[in-house]
Amino acid sequence: MKIDSIGHAAILIETKGLRILSDPWWACPCFGLQGWLYPKANLAPVEAAAPDYIYISHGHVDHLHNGTLSRLPKTAKCLVSSTIDIADPIDRLGFEVWKLDPGERAISAQPTIKFP
Repeated sequence: MKIDSIGHAAILIETKGLRILSDPWWACPCFGLQGWLYPKANLAPVEAAAPDYIYISHGHVDHLHNGTLSRLPKTAKCLVSSTIDIADPIDRLGFEVWKLDPGERAISAQPTIKFP
């Protein structure tokens, strides 16, 4: 397993041949003009190969950032909790959204992929 810090809450996890990007935000600003990313994001790991999955932990704009998400390949599946209502804005950007129930360890659409 390899974990790269991208910036702010964004990390890239590589495990068992999968690349999972969490909470991407680097296309500034957010919160109107109040939030700017510092230091600059380390995009080299993300640019090396497209993520297979993008995990969005919650709906704050510094974790669910339209400007950043719109720059990512739409081949990535977005993983979101079924308990929070954030799937629609991600779907509108062109991503396939997989809603996971709390405690779910396997992705039902791909039962052979299990996360530790």
